Amino acid sequence: MPQIYGVVVALAGVAAFGVAYFLFLRVSLRDRSGVDFYTLFFFVLLGGIVGGRALFILYHLSYFIEYPFEIPAIWHGGWVWHGAAAGGGIALYTYARFKHVSFLRLADVIVPGLAIGQAIGRWGNYFNQEAYGLPTSLPWGIRIDFENRIAGYETFTAFHPTFLYESLWDVALFVFLFIFAFRYSREGALARNPGTLFALYLILYSAGRFMIEFLRIDTVPVIVGLRAPQWISLILIAAGLFLLQKQRKMI
Repeated sequence: MPQIYGVVVALAGVAAFGVAYFLFLRVSLRDRSGVDFYTLFFFVLLGGIVGGRALFILYHLSYFIEYPFEIPAIWHGGWVWHGAAAGGGIALYTYARFKHVSFLRLADVIVPGLAIGQAIGRWGNYFNQEAYGLPTSLPWGIRIDFENRIAGYETFTAFHPTFLYESLWDVALFVFLFIFAFRYSREGALARNPGTLFALYLILYSAGRFMIEFLRIDTVPVIVGLRAPQWISLILIAAGLFLLQKQRKMI
């Protein structure tokens, strides 16, 4: 259902923007002046769309070489979160450098909205019948139409709704980050220790994603027994821990 997928993605973007803008106005930032949040969010969103699609194409390069006209068809699905994070992060860093403001402080403001946007956006996978997991007999298993079943699993009808697992994880992550942002903003800790929320997001989101990937069966590169998203998650966890180590006085 490409139309519904597009609506869900649009709702996710609106929610992410709303939360991020709310925090941008209310959370203490020492260098907020001079930042046009609407422009900032536009570039981050554009970077995320391009990056997420680019990594999906890379994962399925042989298909897109055969069907190059499908490359821009994002309404058909096919968007990788880690690529979106990289693209959006590059856009955010570029904007911060151009405006001479702290990338980490801006990232702290954006990641809670990012989490709720992900939670909503994952439901686009439900309507497109994608990003599901192994077959299951559990009562909450999702039924997948025959034409959308992954090769080798055609005889099964119900599968783990891994999109739902990640959505629930993202909701919990959003609540945690949102509360954390207000608590430590009142104490001035976020201003003194930029990047703390960003680091916590990297660690907690990636930990959940790493575990959920054990259930996923969609086609991605597998390296030394782990799926590519799991390796990326481990790298992001390490990056988050490194950043937190630099901010250990806050903790």
